[in-house]
Amino acid sequence: MTQAAARTLRLARSIPPAVHSLAQRNASLFLRIVVQDNPVDTGTARANWNTSRNAPDTTVVLISKQATHGRGSARGTRSIARGLNTINGSRAGDSLHVTSNVFYEPFLDAGSSQQAPAGFIGAAARNSLLTQRDILNRLTLAARRAIK
Repeated sequence: MTQAAARTLRLARSIPPAVHSLAQRNASLFLRIVVQDNPVDTGTARANWNTSRNAPDTTVVLISKQATHGRGSARGTRSIARGLNTINGSRAGDSLHVTSNVFYEPFLDAGSSQQAPAGFIGAAARNSLLTQRDILNRLTLAARRAIK
């Protein structure tokens, strides 16, 4: 096998893990941004950002304001920790889903709370994708260098 063919083969084998790593980074970044930007009263909305593999998680966790005052659910740390655990445990070929199932999440995203601007979910997606575009550009440059 020629040296160029060997480099091309190594590059081809590295693509699925690299793409999966990119998806993991994007999901992790989106999760962190959207949970932290989500308006909070009782913490229920932040607690219900669910991360799953291969199918959306449709569960809804109901919590009371008294139960979460000053605790991790109100800050969203538990949702983020659970989500990162799911994301980090995923494998190439898995699809990653970050969803919220509380019925009023669309109203929060529409700007019903003074705590977050309308469209905070879309803004979180755009911010995470812009960061990933930069990473993808770096991967593309590295791949081009490897082929030369």
